Amino acid sequence: MRFNEAYEICLKKAYIHTEKMRGEAYELPACTDGDYYAHPMGLPVGNFWSWTPSFVTGFAPIAYETHHDGKFLKWANSFAGKYRAKVFDTPLKSMHDLGFIYLPYSVALWKLTGDENHRNTAVKAADELVKRFCIKGRYIEAWSEMDNPEKSCRAIVDTMMNLPLLLWAWKETGHTFYYDVATACLDTVLKNYLRDDGSVCHAFIFDDKTGEVKEEANSCGFSNGSHWARGTGWFVYGMSIAYEYTGDKRYLDAAEKAGHKFVECLTEDDKIPVWDFRLPEDKPAHSFRPGGEEAPFWDESKAENKKLNRDASAAAVMVCAFQLLYRQTNDDFYKSSYLELLQTLCDKYLDTDENLPGMIKCTNGRMEYSTYGDYYFMQALARELYGISVCWHD
Repeated sequence: MRFNEAYEICLKKAYIHTEKMRGEAYELPACTDGDYYAHPMGLPVGNFWSWTPSFVTGFAPIAYETHHDGKFLKWANSFAGKYRAKVFDTPLKSMHDLGFIYLPYSVALWKLTGDENHRNTAVKAADELVKRFCIKGRYIEAWSEMDNPEKSCRAIVDTMMNLPLLLWAWKETGHTFYYDVATACLDTVLKNYLRDDGSVCHAFIFDDKTGEVKEEANSCGFSNGSHWARGTGWFVYGMSIAYEYTGDKRYLDAAEKAGHKFVECLTEDDKIPVWDFRLPEDKPAHSFRPGGEEAPFWDESKAENKKLNRDASAAAVMVCAFQLLYRQTNDDFYKSSYLELLQTLCDKYLDTDENLPGMIKCTNGRMEYSTYGDYYFMQALARELYGISVCWHD
């Protein structure tokens, strides 16, 4: 399928959200069987804890920039009060994924509209994120809410995509404290998370008193010592963004090392990665029932279900990372890699049903769709076709 045809399908799916998410009473879409709204999370936006809903509102700035339909902009702006309330009214209920939440929405809309309200909300979100910085360990603490006295002492590689909020705030305000915190966290990731062979760890637990690493604590890949595909995507994209902001070549070198390892791990039969590159042969896929008994699931003991263990979302994230790396290095390896990944997503994983919100299927070893996978897929297509600005960098 041609990229422009795929993007037009995504655009029509994005329109569905402008009809489904209206007023004060709706529930947030979940990542399930293609119809996000069949199994809602049930949380109002003003109090959301999860990192995934902002990608739905994040479709709108992309769609508006490519097609200039004011409906998208008007719809997106209708949530401004909810996003503001999250960090101004209930800041202690925030968590480490404020970058995932406020970059695709507040920063994107600030860049598009010049509305100071969006800028102020995004800066406030950056202020709340730096409060999670653990000085001794030099990391952003994951998951636990700020008013929880029991610290998790955990740092996860996903936060590579939250640090761009701090780097944006540094450039936007001129305050170097954002830069100092972001680069301290980046250096901790460089020291601990990238293995000698180019694979990436997911998480570590730190000693609260000394700041030293206590143990690996994988939570999203198959096990400790494994190589979670989407985590590699977060690492490569996050490091390449860090290089874009800082010019520190260590970050570029790290992104390239992990990116080459990612491509090396892809199989010839399907260039979309398995959800964990070190998944044992007897664990072909998750046996998981998203949304309840009626939702799709499969028996992980059956070898024929191994075809379901792919992670299209990891591929979409890596396409975006390689697009940036190609711009930074002019190395055709990245261009050929992202074009192959993107073409495979369009040909094999894009759901062409224009009445279904879900875009790319098979996320994280499960036959489900995800807001984040769809967001990065749409971003990658818009970047390739229209050269759009991106809220994470530029």
